[in-house]
Amino acid sequence: MFWSSWIEELATARAMEGNNTVATEVKQLLQRETERRDARLIRRVNGRLRSGGISSVIAPVGEDGAWVEVTDKEGIERALLDENQRRFNQASGTPFMTSPLYDAVGPLGISNGAKEILAGTFVIPEGTSPYAAKLI
Repeated sequence: MFWSSWIEELATARAMEGNNTVATEVKQLLQRETERRDARLIRRVNGRLRSGGISSVIAPVGEDGAWVEVTDKEGIERALLDENQRRFNQASGTPFMTSPLYDAVGPLGISNGAKEILAGTFVIPEGTSPYAAKLI
């Protein structure tokens, strides 16, 4: 009884704010609640009430880099941080990320040096890797 009177009050307030009638608002609210209830029932039947977190990862651990399943919170965090560090720093030792090309091209490749490379007028600095020079 309390829930239905609350729905009616909410529908009345929403109808006063918008262009719908109270009956239309009640119908929409009840439809929305039915959809929510059905979705909860489906999740319960499928066994997915919560998304849950990561409970384990398989990652290289130790100096030998042996792959081990890690299940404790700190170990999982360390494994994920190590993998992100490895993945997102792969280019850090490449010719374009070290001097002298880094100084000429910049970190984003939008400097005058980068424009000169695209135009074919770039003068390759001394100390550039022969493979990078060939690529340019």
